[in-house]
Amino acid sequence: MELTRKTNKFKYLSIIPLIGICLIIYMYQHISSDIILSSNAQLEIKKEALKHVEHQKAVKITQKIARSNDLKKVQSANVIMNVFPAELRAEALKVAMCESSMSTHAKSTNRNGSHDWGLFQINDGGTLQRLGGTIGLAKDAEWNAKAAYRLYQDRGWKPWVCAKKLNILKN
Repeated sequence: MELTRKTNKFKYLSIIPLIGICLIIYMYQHISSDIILSSNAQLEIKKEALKHVEHQKAVKITQKIARSNDLKKVQSANVIMNVFPAELRAEALKVAMCESSMSTHAKSTNRNGSHDWGLFQINDGGTLQRLGGTIGLAKDAEWNAKAAYRLYQDRGWKPWVCAKKLNILKN
């Protein structure tokens, strides 16, 4: 008697996957024709999926930075996450990490005597001035990230040596 009750209690569980399959078939027959009609909609879905994947990569990078317990690096990473769009965040974080180790006060001297400043190492040999900046502004994480994004919009990752090193920039 006890065995029968237990068996009856779970007999409907085997129906759940079948109900799910029927629901999927119904949805395909009645809804998919609308989805198939628009290739633009499919393209947008793919773009959104890519953004989501890239955002998840960026989140993993920021979590790794957070584990370093370096508050300034975490703050810089958060600024980058807020400035760059989702599909560029992971690359932007990698470039900034390579260029400046996420330091807002990083300064590098080039062979020609010019200097690179801040998170994204904005060069003072003309680029900094074209972006409307000063050395003081270049040391500000938000200004530097926004300037880097404007530069990216104009030239892609080409201005950054680290983009080539990291294989973000192909040739």
